[in-house]
Amino acid sequence: MSVRSVLCFAVLLLTAILGHAGSAWAKPTVASVDSCLNQLVLTLADREQIVSLSSSVVNPWSSFLYQRARDYKVPLNHRSAEEMVELRPDLVFLGASDRGKINLLDAAGLRHYRFLAPKTIAGATAQIREVARLLEQGDRGEALVFQIEAAQARATARLGKTSPRAVVYTSGGSSKGDGT
Repeated sequence: MSVRSVLCFAVLLLTAILGHAGSAWAKPTVASVDSCLNQLVLTLADREQIVSLSSSVVNPWSSFLYQRARDYKVPLNHRSAEEMVELRPDLVFLGASDRGKINLLDAAGLRHYRFLAPKTIAGATAQIREVARLLEQGDRGEALVFQIEAAQARATARLGKTSPRAVVYTSGGSSKGDGT
């Protein structure tokens, strides 16, 4: 075997090893069937991670980040478990009303996470950290939590209270929820 043959073989072997190692380092792909989780995915994930988001994400009445979703040309879904099985993302994010999808996703062997709507700022920041952890975007999650906590500190300083009250309005101008 010539030196040239050995070098070519070594380069091919190294390329194969690095190619597989590179794919092991790829961040998980994600699909969301929940309007609120769409917003977190658009804020925290790389575009390449997003397999699909629910169709409401491009509607300005239901999505704060509708323009980003349009610019990203994110594939849209109609919130069905069957679509998730066909798309086969690494992660499927579900909302409170998506409980009925769990059996099919389990049967298909898909990793899924169901998130309930947080009722406090602390609950929201915990959820942001969990979503960021799952997406392997911890730094982005911490940056978002920092922004929220800084805004909360400014509001507290301005109001002179440690527990300011607020009403949350959606992008369409509505608000809902018990205990919020």
